[in-house]
Amino acid sequence: MQYTLLLVAAAWLIYLFSLFGVFLSVFLILFYAHLYTARRRNYIKNFNSALRTTIQINGRIQQTAEAFSHSGPIRKKCAKFARRLTAGDEPLAAAVTSHVPLEIETAMALSLPSKTTQLDSNRHPERETPQHRMNNLSIASQIFYLIIICFTLILFSSFYSLFIAPTLMTLLTEMPLTGAYDTSSRSPATLQLTAFLIGSSAFCFYLIAIVGLIPQLLTFSWVPLLPVAAAQKSAILTGIATTIEHRSSLDDFCQVAVKTFHGSKRRQFLRALREIEKGYTDANVIYRAGWINARDHAWLADTTPTRQAELLRHISRQNIRHADANLNWIMAIAYPAAILCLAAAAAPFAASFFSQLTTMITQIS
Repeated sequence: MQYTLLLVAAAWLIYLFSLFGVFLSVFLILFYAHLYTARRRNYIKNFNSALRTTIQINGRIQQTAEAFSHSGPIRKKCAKFARRLTAGDEPLAAAVTSHVPLEIETAMALSLPSKTTQLDSNRHPERETPQHRMNNLSIASQIFYLIIICFTLILFSSFYSLFIAPTLMTLLTEMPLTGAYDTSSRSPATLQLTAFLIGSSAFCFYLIAIVGLIPQLLTFSWVPLLPVAAAQKSAILTGIATTIEHRSSLDDFCQVAVKTFHGSKRRQFLRALREIEKGYTDANVIYRAGWINARDHAWLADTTPTRQAELLRHISRQNIRHADANLNWIMAIAYPAAILCLAAAAAPFAASFFSQLTTMITQIS
């Protein structure tokens, strides 16, 4: 129903406003994608947090699943999860069969019920500190400010071309000219197109780099480490650290991840399992799977398991800090560049407008 209403609204805007309707429709679709992705991500985080808390206090997992089955974007999966638990399935098997979106630490907690009651929920601020949230909020504010500027320019230029420009041209044509005046009007198409491209690019960057709408795009080696990719790596490293602290093997961790995840997330754990089968050490497996770099690998080599767990948690925090720094320098370059492009596109249009206005005032006086 939501998709139908969205398509109807987009078609109505296109029919009513022509080209401007296309711009509005694109912004409407992107804004809806933002709301849907953010809402779903928050539900998944809350569900996993509640599930880990239930495991820690030896509560009934079925009750937690039923509580999330009444509303929200994952309610159907949670309802199926609750039914599988009622049927007597093991928690992890029921979650995998129901396709419930589990975080890796939650999956490990479900797979090791006898050992997970001591999991420390305070570990998770390593992945999302107040400074990290404030930095993302600051970047998001800049992006949305840029989008508002682009939308305002499109709105004003459309209003100008529809109402102001014809009136000015009519007045200038009817007036007795005492000199040679330029009555030509600059088309706002260039300004509209520039504002549309910059606004859409800014919104897409926000959805990909901050919201994490398409996380696969951030896994390429030439892409700087950004918060979404850093959070994914941090979750894996924190999960490995928790596994080591509970005296479980890296093989068990990867086996659980292979059962839990699909697509690109699953492939990296399958690769790690292949490296384990070849006889590589845990530090080498983590490095060859792409979860740490060569410098971090040098730290982990020839260390005790306890020290490895400490280093992995430190690396996860460090990745978050590096990702925030990368995002800051990208915005430090892209934001002024976008403003300059908008100014360059608006300058001829503004000059033409004020030239016509000055001509009309001169003729009246």
